[in-house]
Amino acid sequence: MNSQTGTRDFPTVVQRFFCDYLMNQRNASPRTIAAYRDTFRLLLRELQIQRGKSASELEFPDLDAPAVLAFLRSSREIAAIASALATRDSRRFVRLRITLPPRKPRSLLAPDRSV
Repeated sequence: MNSQTGTRDFPTVVQRFFCDYLMNQRNASPRTIAAYRDTFRLLLRELQIQRGKSASELEFPDLDAPAVLAFLRSSREIAAIASALATRDSRRFVRLRITLPPRKPRSLLAPDRSV
């Protein structure tokens, strides 16, 4: 707890959220915890850029609604772009498979005559 402001410091609360709440109280799976961790890292990186502070300098007032909404908006845009690229790539693969002539399956027991 910060003796000057009477508030808990940001890194301690984040650590308690992961170690105490998610792991012990909610019994979250390791994959869930990893997903939260990765998302939180991205949020912290965004806050560092917006606020011009290092991660250790961030405080609760830095985590305000406009900052979180900007992060969510940018995350949604990135996800939409990634989805569009994946869809485009899968269409290319399907087109490629359609245009290639079918291969004749080779028997594993047939002798190799290429020698």
